[in-house]
Amino acid sequence: MSYQPANRTMVTNLVLVTVAIYIVDYLLTRGGNSPEIGLANYLACTDKTLWRPWLWWQYLTYGFLHDLRSVYHVALNMFILWMFGRQVEAVYGRREFLRFYFAAIIASGIVWSVAAQFEGVSSTAVGASGGVAAVLLLYALNFPYHTILLFFVFPVPAWLFGVVMVSLDLLGMTGHLAGNVAYAAHLGGAAFGYLYYRYKWNLGKLLPRRLRTGGRRIVTQATSLGGKEKAFHRCEVCGITDRTHPDMDFRYCSKCDGQRGYCTEHIRNHEHVTAVQNAEKPASR
Repeated sequence: MSYQPANRTMVTNLVLVTVAIYIVDYLLTRGGNSPEIGLANYLACTDKTLWRPWLWWQYLTYGFLHDLRSVYHVALNMFILWMFGRQVEAVYGRREFLRFYFAAIIASGIVWSVAAQFEGVSSTAVGASGGVAAVLLLYALNFPYHTILLFFVFPVPAWLFGVVMVSLDLLGMTGHLAGNVAYAAHLGGAAFGYLYYRYKWNLGKLLPRRLRTGGRRIVTQATSLGGKEKAFHRCEVCGITDRTHPDMDFRYCSKCDGQRGYCTEHIRNHEHVTAVQNAEKPASR
C-alpha cells in the first residue's frame, strides 16, 4: 500500500492564512493605530453576535484575527498550532482536522458569547485561542505520555500539560487571573476537544457525500496486478478500500510502524503494530 501525502499540511495552510490576515490587518490599521478601519469591525464577534443570526458567520472569522497591539498573540497561537496540530492532523486526516478546527473555533466563540451575557460588559473577541486549545487538548488525549515543555522549561507528560492548561483557564474564568484574555473561549475549545475524543465524533459524516470528497468523486490511483486493479488505500482492520468506500478517509497511525493505514472507523480502535512486530511476521509468498 502506498500513500502520497500533500506537500503541505493543512496545519501549515492555516498558519499561513492566519499570519497573512494579521499582516493585512496590521497594514490597514497602520499598526493598530487606526482600528476604525480594521478587519475586526467586520469579522470579529461581539457579545451581541449571539442575538444576531445574520452575523453568526463571525463565529468562524473571528478566529483568524488577532490583537494588533502585540505580535505575541498571533505568534504564540500559531506556534502552538504548528507544533501540536501536525501530529493531530496525522491521526485524523487533512479534511477532518480542518472540520475539527473550524468547529472548535465556532464552539469556543459561542461559549464566550454566552459567558459575556453574564458579565454585562460590551466586549469583542478575536483570536484562534479557542481552536488552538481544542487542538492542544486533543493532542494530549491522543498522546498522553509524550513530553511537553511546560512554560518552555519543565518537561511534563502531555496529559499533565492539558490539566495545567485547563486549570489555569478555570482560574482565569473565576477571576483569579488578571489580563484581557477570553478564558471562556479557551474552556469552550478544550471542552469541544474532549467531547470530540470521548465520543469519537467524525464531523465528515454530518456533510453530504459530495462535500466529504471536496465536491467530486474520489478517483483511485490503481495499478494492474494480474488483470485486477489494486486499491490505493486499504484499512488494515476491516479491509475496506477507497474503491468500495470512496467517501471514507484513510489515515496513517502515528503509533504504528508508519506503513499501515486505517479507515476513520478504526484509526483509534486497533492493535498498534511496531516496527519490531512487523519484522517478526513471516514474509508473504
